[in-house]
Amino acid sequence: MAEKIVMKSVVEKAPPATQRWAAPGGHRLSDFAEQAGISVSYASQLLSNNHHRRNPTIVLALDIYHKTGVKLGLLVGASRAEINTVARMVERTGLAN
Repeated sequence: MAEKIVMKSVVEKAPPATQRWAAPGGHRLSDFAEQAGISVSYASQLLSNNHHRRNPTIVLALDIYHKTGVKLGLLVGASRAEINTVARMVERTGLAN
């Protein structure tokens, strides 16, 4: 229960895509972290709305988006078409390897 309270405070002012992780009866921060394949601590830093907020690399942001549907870092505000274009560019340049 305490974890849900922490998550709510972490994303209280977050974009709607991340708010679903704090919805009453919704997912916990640990659920998001597990689905994204990252640690709970790093997930908290990524979803934070304070000066401790971390921005993921484009490769990690794409990976998290494809696993969870949550747009972070440079993907925030991007359309699905724009994200697909970025993903193709990352793949062609070998950045994902």
